[in-house]
Amino acid sequence: MVAATKYATLRERYAKGTGPTGTLKSIKGFTVTSNGEVIENVEISGSLRIEADNVVVRNFRLLAGGAPYGIQMTDGAKNVKLQRGEVRDASSALLYGSDFLAESLELHHGGGDAIKAILRATVRQSWIHHLGSNANAHADGNQTRSGGQLFFGDNYFDMPSPGTPEYPGSPWKSNACQIIQAADGPIDGVTFERNIFDGGNYVLYVTSPDNFGMPKNVRIVDNLFGDNYKYGLLNKDGALFESGNRWLETGIAIPDLSAAKKAA
Repeated sequence: MVAATKYATLRERYAKGTGPTGTLKSIKGFTVTSNGEVIENVEISGSLRIEADNVVVRNFRLLAGGAPYGIQMTDGAKNVKLQRGEVRDASSALLYGSDFLAESLELHHGGGDAIKAILRATVRQSWIHHLGSNANAHADGNQTRSGGQLFFGDNYFDMPSPGTPEYPGSPWKSNACQIIQAADGPIDGVTFERNIFDGGNYVLYVTSPDNFGMPKNVRIVDNLFGDNYKYGLLNKDGALFESGNRWLETGIAIPDLSAAKKAA
């Protein structure tokens, strides 16, 4: 088990590197329909739905108030940038959609998933924690059921499984840090690089339960894995590329994630 002080240090580092700074103006949630709109230095009460291209949302806090989604990129919105923000209190997912960059975000205290990324999305330098407050939740740090061209880099998926030393008796119900499951369509191109993954039943699922084939071109490279999970690091169907992954506690290499045992 990684010492509690090490987790505290990680959380302090990500808390400083994510979320808004300074004074924020209070506004209500709304739908963005103007291309190129910049929304900054605000605290948003309710959902933000983005239906336009080249929208920037930066230095913000969004309190979804139990709405299904916090920020939703939809109706063909392209090149959305979400930077230095905090999103919480959505019931289904804190972020949903395609064609977005999420950078330096704190995504937390959600009823369900943190992210439902579909196509052409990048998530980096973000902290994902405290998910799954809904009854019978099985919360994922990210859940992708079709699409691809996704990149997750330098994030901390801080989702210790209930009953593990980090979450004894916890009400937060985490299923996986990542589930890449070709359930609604094929998936092609997903990279996990330099993340810290901790928690879930299996930490990562890369599976194909239906007729869309194994997700293609999945890369799991240079990540650190904690041992606050229930069953294993990786549940997969078929082949994928993995290299340079290590235990968070010891730094010891993990040559085969699907066969790994908890760090001694």
